[in-house]
Parts: sequence; C-alpha cells; structure tokens
Amino acid sequence: MEKIRTWLDDEPGFSAGLRQAARLVRRSFSRPVMTLSVAIAITLALVGWVEYRHRHFAPRLVLRALEMDRDPATLPSPKRHLREYVVGAVFTSAPLFELIQKHGLYPGLSRKNQRAAIDTFREDIQVEVYQNYFIEERSAHQPPRSARVAISYRSQNRELALAVTRDLGQLLVQHEAKFRQALSAFAVKEATFTLERARAELARARTQLSSAWQRMESGQDRQAEVELYGLQHALPDLEARVVAAERRKGALDLGQALEKSSIGLTFQIVDAGNVPASATLEPVELVALGGLLFSVMFPLVALAIGAFDRTIRDADDVRVLGVPVLALIPGSKAFARGAA
Repeated sequence: MEKIRTWLDDEPGFSAGLRQAARLVRRSFSRPVMTLSVAIAITLALVGWVEYRHRHFAPRLVLRALEMDRDPATLPSPKRHLREYVVGAVFTSAPLFELIQKHGLYPGLSRKNQRAAIDTFREDIQVEVYQNYFIEERSAHQPPRSARVAISYRSQNRELALAVTRDLGQLLVQHEAKFRQALSAFAVKEATFTLERARAELARARTQLSSAWQRMESGQDRQAEVELYGLQHALPDLEARVVAAERRKGALDLGQALEKSSIGLTFQIVDAGNVPASATLEPVELVALGGLLFSVMFPLVALAIGAFDRTIRDADDVRVLGVPVLALIPGSKAFARGAA
C-alpha cells in the first residue's frame, strides 16, 4: 500500500535548516558593522535592564546603646539577646504598618493584604547587633555596658531607603524609652508596696510591744514577758527592713526620673546611614552576564539581518516552510513578483 504523502514530507529536514541558518549568518557578514552594533546595543540594553531591576539602596544606620554608670539593680536591665528583641519585640506589626502607610510602601500589596505587606517589609529590613556587652552580667562597681545595632532598609529609591532606615532607628529609640519608663514605673510601684508593708509590720510590732509592757507591769498576763522578749528581738530586724525598703525606693525613684529623661539608656548615632547605592551584581558578574547575552544575541541578530536585509540576499533563496521570506513582506520585489 502506497504511503500517503503530506505537506510535511516536502519540507526540508533539520540539517537543511542548519545549512540555511549558516547561509543567513554568512550573508550578514557583508554588513559587519550593522550586525555587531545591533548585537552590542541589544546586549547593553539587556544588561542595563537587569542592573536597574536589581539595583537597590541599603543605607546602614548604626546606633550605640550605652547604659548609665549606676547600680544596674536600680535601672531596667537591657535585653541580652538584643537582635531577637529588636526584630521580635520592637519591629512589631502595628508600628511597621504605620511606617508602610507613612511612606506609601508596597501600595498594591498593602491594600489587598496587610499581613503580606508587613512580611515583605520585614524581609527588606536587616538588623545586625555586634559588640554586644549586655550579654555579660555587671555589678555595681563595673563600667557600664554597651552594644551596637545596625539597621538597614533596602529599596530602589535612594531617598526612600534612607528615610525609612532612619525612621526604623527612631522607632527603636522611642520604643526602648517607653519600655524602660514602664519598667521603672512598675519597679517603683512594687518598691512602694514593699515599703508600706514593712512600715505596717513595724507599726504593728511597736503596738504589740507597748501592749505587752502594759500587761507585764500590771501583772495581769504571765505570757506578756515572753511576748515582750520576742518583740524586742524582732523589732531591730523590722526597722532594718524599713530602712532598706526606703533606700531601694529612693534609688528606684531616681532611676525612674532618669528614665523619664531618657538617659538611663542612651543611643548614640555612629553612622547616620549615608552610603552609596549597592547592586546585587558585581562588575565582574555584569561583564560575565554581558558576554553570555552577547553570545546569544549575536547569532540571532545575524540571522535576522541575513533574512530581512534586502540588499544582501536574494529573496527566493531564503525560505521559511517553503515560502520566500520577502514574498510575505508588502512593498518588496518578491512580493510584487508573487502578486503579478
């Protein structure tokens, strides 16, 4: 039975296609300046686009946290694991979303999904802690401890990246001041309660002592002498507790005043974040990318010029699926001959 032929049987094979492509490339060599220029221009455009898409600014704001030279027991203790504290307790959802709204970050995403916008914001924030001496314990006679916190926000807009980075640093300073003020106020409240209880116990002991003296002098209560003996030995301890409680409350009152002035833990700006732009691709990587793109674009440009430049080839000699290329282009001689 004779095999039925189709239009695919009349088409040239793969090897014929390779020979035709090679012929087109050779023809483009008659226009070497054009071929090379177009290939270089397209390569540079692609490299520039990649560089623009990946270029970002990441200012690095460095703050030095320094505690006051006082007894650490009278001031709120700084967090030992400072980076985890900043990321998890300071940069929470509420203040981050306020910054998103303030600077108009991720406008499309924030309107559709607030949580996704906050998560994206967190991904663009980098926090680094180094020279952290808060990890070490400190006594009243040791020098004050310090730590350095570096904060950066990545954006393609230089001014926006710098503004957001500085706002993040200000957020840390303000949060820590409020947090320490709350801790110092709570410590003063507890010290006040302890002092009042100690004073009440001392007053009650003195009342009992006076009653025991009266009962012992009147001879009405034989147990009064035993009670009097116990109260006389307990009274100095109660008075010492009151004195200690008064001293602690006074120290905590002073610490609270210092925290209200935000000098219990101060933040000094080491680097304000004025840094040049950074790109994800290094110069060597850009050169390598350009070479790869040029190696791909040059043969494609050569094929295009060899196929469509009417001055360097015969239209009837270049076919796609058996049809002359220029015969499909209105205005060409091959098109006119086909129309005739």
